[in-house]
Amino acid sequence: MPVVLVRGVMWGDRYVEFSGNMTFTDEKNKISCDVALNPDALGFFKGLFAKAKSHSDTFRGEIFQETPTGKVSHGLVTGSWLGYLDVNKVRYWDIRDAPKADRVVPNDHVLPSDSVLREDSRYLRVGDFTRAQEYKTMGEESQRYDRKLRQKAMEERKKQEKALKKKHGK
Repeated sequence: MPVVLVRGVMWGDRYVEFSGNMTFTDEKNKISCDVALNPDALGFFKGLFAKAKSHSDTFRGEIFQETPTGKVSHGLVTGSWLGYLDVNKVRYWDIRDAPKADRVVPNDHVLPSDSVLREDSRYLRVGDFTRAQEYKTMGEESQRYDRKLRQKAMEERKKQEKALKKKHGK
């Protein structure tokens, strides 16, 4: 697993960086991919005096297949875990091609409790942040009130059970 660095805890902007190596394995097909996250990271002390060659969300790797004669390379994997994935210089995924939030329309198969159906999510998708915050606050207040009622009912139930046990001598 990669190393996870949380920067800006004491001052500055807080952000998370991943670095190190990961290996993904498909045992059935004997295929693996060794990936280096943040491959140009300079480390703490060098990073104080120099700038890395690439962004910290960059990754690079190689796909291999195990054969009776050894590992055979099947190409390179490159990209940014925030932006895109290329395999052998062919783009397989790009965040710019992902649907925009305002184009997300709930379909008939979502559960009634799905968050895309909440009023605050609906206003957030259309950019009405004030109204989204109002509905979010109302929802949180409703949840707190509901929790308070559940706790009160649970306490009442425990009192009743205790009284029954005392009455029946248990």
